[in-house]
Amino acid sequence: MRILAIEDAFPPELTSARLPFEFADELANRGHEITVVTVFPRRYLIPEKTKKIEVPKSRFFYWESMGRFLVLRVRPGLKVKSLVTRFLEYSVLPITLFIGGLIVGRNKDLVHCQTPPLTVAFTACLLSKILRKPIIIRIQDIHPDALIKIGLLKNRLLIKLMEFMELFVYVCASHITVISDGYKRHVLARGISSKKVSLIPNWANIDDTKPPNENDFRERMRLGGKFLVTYAGTISWPQDLETVVETANILRAHRDIMFLIVGDGVKKEMLVRRSRDLALNNIIFMPLQPRDEYFKILYASDVCLVPLRKQFTSPTLPSKMLEIMACGKPIIANVPFDSDVRKFVENARCGIWVEPENPKDFSKAVLVLRDNRDLAVKLGENGLLYLRNNLTLKACMDRYEELLNSLVEIRE
Repeated sequence: MRILAIEDAFPPELTSARLPFEFADELANRGHEITVVTVFPRRYLIPEKTKKIEVPKSRFFYWESMGRFLVLRVRPGLKVKSLVTRFLEYSVLPITLFIGGLIVGRNKDLVHCQTPPLTVAFTACLLSKILRKPIIIRIQDIHPDALIKIGLLKNRLLIKLMEFMELFVYVCASHITVISDGYKRHVLARGISSKKVSLIPNWANIDDTKPPNENDFRERMRLGGKFLVTYAGTISWPQDLETVVETANILRAHRDIMFLIVGDGVKKEMLVRRSRDLALNNIIFMPLQPRDEYFKILYASDVCLVPLRKQFTSPTLPSKMLEIMACGKPIIANVPFDSDVRKFVENARCGIWVEPENPKDFSKAVLVLRDNRDLAVKLGENGLLYLRNNLTLKACMDRYEELLNSLVEIRE
């Protein structure tokens, strides 16, 4: 089968890039011909240690080989330095990806696109109509609902426009895949037939997350035997990281506990400033890290965090959860009670749920795991076992391949 994948993010970028790469790589390994259309590597999504990436300075596009499949990179045309330019990028990006898709899409059997951003999925649907090819839309986050719930999107006209785009994508798609029951309920509530929607969860490539042969992270950071509580990921509006800082303040007298926040985002400066105002010496901030270093950090941690604000009631299931579980680490999930995250953690028995924006309860959860190391180890083991039994790359891609084949057969 010949597949065209339209992707907003792809390695060497780290943010949201793992799943699209593993999707393409696994299908290529199974004998399918897959071509990925994506953007030039955006340096604000690449760790400082790996920013020495040579890309053409003046060309509109270039080809790159990634093992068994090809990647066509198109220039987005903007340098992102602020939230405004990032928004503009999301407006311009679909045009460049559309052109790239036209270049390589005519001899393909099927189009695949992941959303968000919604603008890229909208463009991919238009592309599929022009090419007269079926399209699968994979929903990783619900937009514009998620943006509205956190107060990032307030303009009524813009909300109406994005809701129109969302419905257009759902109606236009030949098939839709979602990663949790909450996502599926949302799509069905928009009037889409259940026959058109499949639940195929995100996966964890356990073979790719084995413990490093040597892990000197604790030694380099002079952590010794401290109980390390880690958040690694995007630092933006949905994440309830203010509670982490306030919890560090509550637990400052416990000198054996250290908090670590790894990543970048629009709220990082505010968090750093707050920790300085509190004169905290039990919290460390680090920038976005290369993938190998990221996993060293997870393995060096005693517990990892999945935080979401109270207002963020839109369906979501961060892929970082699976990476934490693949490393055998327990999770503290300070997320809304009705969230998919809480339900997932309870089903897998891999962590502790805490009400968001509640530093006192959060601090109690940290102390419970610090004082009961056997419980922490057991929760971590439960998470790894749950992945092995339910969410391996092979199991999820078996279901995906079956779906791809059925769509192409129907088309023929």
